[in-house]
Amino acid sequence: MRNVLKNIGAWLQDILNAIKDHLMSIIFVLLVYIMLWFVPQINDLIIVVNQSSNHWIAVPLFFAALLVFAFFISVVGDYFDPPELEQSAGVMSAKKTMAKKEMSFFKMPRDAKELYIKQKDQFGLSSTGTFSESAEDYVKRVFPKVLGAILILAAAFAVNHTFSEVFGKNISFLGSWGFLAAIIIMLLGLNQALVQTILSFWRKAGWFYRNGPVVLVLSCLLAIVTLGFYNQGGTEGDAERLFYALILLAVVFLVSTLSYNKKVIWFKDKIGAYLTIIAIVVILVSYIVLFFAPRSLEVYTPLTIILVCIIGMFTIFNLIKICGRRIDIPLLGIVLILGVIAAIYNANKNDFDHYDASYSTELKHTPDQRLTLDQYVDQWIEDRRALIQNQAPGEQFPIIFVSAEGGGSRAGLWSFLVQSHLFDSNPDYFRKYLFAMTGASGGGGGNNMFYAQAYELLDNPNAKPLKYKDTSGIFKYRAGTIYNKDYLSASVASLLGRDLFKNITNIGDFCDRGALLEDQWEKQYAEVFERSDNPLGQAYLNLMPQKGAHQYIRPIIITNTTELQSGERAIISPVKTNGDTHGLGVFRDLLKAYPKKDTMIKRSTAMSMNARFPYISPAARIDSVGQYGDAGYYNNIGGNVTIRLQEVLRRALESDTTLTGKYQIKNLLITNYVEPPKKVTYSSQLLAPLVMIANATFAHPKESEGTLTNVVNVQSKRTKITQNIDEDGFMSRMRLSESGTIEPIIPLGRFLSQSAVRSLEKRLENDTIQAQLKWVMSKGL
Repeated sequence: MRNVLKNIGAWLQDILNAIKDHLMSIIFVLLVYIMLWFVPQINDLIIVVNQSSNHWIAVPLFFAALLVFAFFISVVGDYFDPPELEQSAGVMSAKKTMAKKEMSFFKMPRDAKELYIKQKDQFGLSSTGTFSESAEDYVKRVFPKVLGAILILAAAFAVNHTFSEVFGKNISFLGSWGFLAAIIIMLLGLNQALVQTILSFWRKAGWFYRNGPVVLVLSCLLAIVTLGFYNQGGTEGDAERLFYALILLAVVFLVSTLSYNKKVIWFKDKIGAYLTIIAIVVILVSYIVLFFAPRSLEVYTPLTIILVCIIGMFTIFNLIKICGRRIDIPLLGIVLILGVIAAIYNANKNDFDHYDASYSTELKHTPDQRLTLDQYVDQWIEDRRALIQNQAPGEQFPIIFVSAEGGGSRAGLWSFLVQSHLFDSNPDYFRKYLFAMTGASGGGGGNNMFYAQAYELLDNPNAKPLKYKDTSGIFKYRAGTIYNKDYLSASVASLLGRDLFKNITNIGDFCDRGALLEDQWEKQYAEVFERSDNPLGQAYLNLMPQKGAHQYIRPIIITNTTELQSGERAIISPVKTNGDTHGLGVFRDLLKAYPKKDTMIKRSTAMSMNARFPYISPAARIDSVGQYGDAGYYNNIGGNVTIRLQEVLRRALESDTTLTGKYQIKNLLITNYVEPPKKVTYSSQLLAPLVMIANATFAHPKESEGTLTNVVNVQSKRTKITQNIDEDGFMSRMRLSESGTIEPIIPLGRFLSQSAVRSLEKRLENDTIQAQLKWVMSKGL
């Protein structure tokens, strides 16, 4: 028993030594794991990687990047410690030497056993003897290969993790615990005695023992291609097939790296090694290209961009490590420590303006020219007084408040679609009935895009309408065209590239990832609506309600954000709110506090400050004022703003007895449907505080919703759509299910496929949704 415990202790010590030797690789594997499992805006991308219109390019690129990264991890240790063999008593084994060994970065290394087989083929068995290695050397040889497999399995089980959140069930019968089980099994594979026992039985398989690895690899590759062939663009079955394809990819990797079959070694030596090196060089070049042009490789799709950036960083770190080896100093550690110190120093500098909020110098109005909230309310009522007073018996004038929930592009598109439908059905929705719009994150962005175009449509008869007729004669909303775009890849590329460089060095003058997003919104909006006078790129108050400018004063839109320093709500408002103690005065009036009187925040900047969720978007800095991030931190629907606006409006309405009983305040909530939990889940005491903070944050909107009256909650939801056979061609026609429909998954982040857009558009046609929107505009009691 003592010997058994001693052997187990030695085995665990060997594993700990291997972990220490591959610490950087482990950190990068953990980084991928965290991003794919837990980071909002990224973790659900794993399940829709096969949903893009060019999935036949995007998916192979993602698989290739994942496989290359795994191979890189499995061999990187041999760049720094290339094995050497020594012969003793007819036995070849890894040579233990303290001499400094060098390895070319552009030559694929071999592990000790591959080196032995190569020499055996060259010089014959008699001159090379048999191969033997200690338990320590065995762990050292196999551990990095296991680590590479864990990387691929992390992606595979990330699919299951997101799948369980979306569908409420698991693909794997063990669920996410299957990932832990797979890790434990592979760690057991690091026990040399156990593996040798298993191999002693495996060798009796004869022909299959000799040729099994080749057959298995080819079979798995064929299965992966076949599973991809049946991809329909985002169905539940597609997610399951993606999971199994990634599991098979992990098998391909493990067999390819752990098999010493001569055919496999020949392929790795003659083809695989060169392909891997070329791929690493291509990825490194791509990473450098993304540094200078973050939007240049959007064909890769966000998930592959993430891997490209991580592999690029991993490569650079290892190049620094190699340089340190050459000059015999711990250069990588020194660089990392100096980088952290420099980043902290630069972040605290008053003149570090990289993340300053974007602004416009073409001001039509200044913050002081705004109406006060009370003045605006009085004018809004005055312009509509006759309409309200002249309601027919049994009718009430609808006064509409909109609160739009956050949730990335999904929320932005849904808010834009809902209000586009209301406007298209009756422009009086915006002209007469709408009092105020507010929201958070994506919902606030959709509000602003709708507001800008609705404002234009009431003034300009030649403006592009919210709907258009496509080539097949079907009317579609331009909102879908705007949001059917990758707004994520450039941000990720900047986060893991040049913004990181700027944080550390403060060298260079270029747009940060928040400004890049603003630029993307502006260009897409201008292109879709054919606007030369792009309102998103203009000062926020260029669209401002004014007395006498129109027959009916325009509605207001309140764009929200959260101040980092205080955690309080700040609002970007077209009416003055400071000093308004009964209404919005409790919130910071950001335009009043803005220090540059001859400049102003652009509308696109207000949208991004409303939706700057970590870490994809940075907190925006305003000199001498503070830093600002996502409005959802404070309230993810803006309901607290709606409540205070209604208090001011009701007070004014109730002061005029001629209006009593002739109006009805209605609340239109534009939200995303969330499946209620089927059972209570518990957290450990370690995670409980963090989970409570997160859940409490997102509970605030529910309190606001519960306070409001006359509420209709228009919820987005995954909706089945008919697959477009004409666009997808003959191959997709063969793959169609009997019904010819798919129900695509709609991700939370800033990347929506055409299928996701069409699904939300289809949701708008739902009978319940149509009835809800009809009620919003109705005048009945």
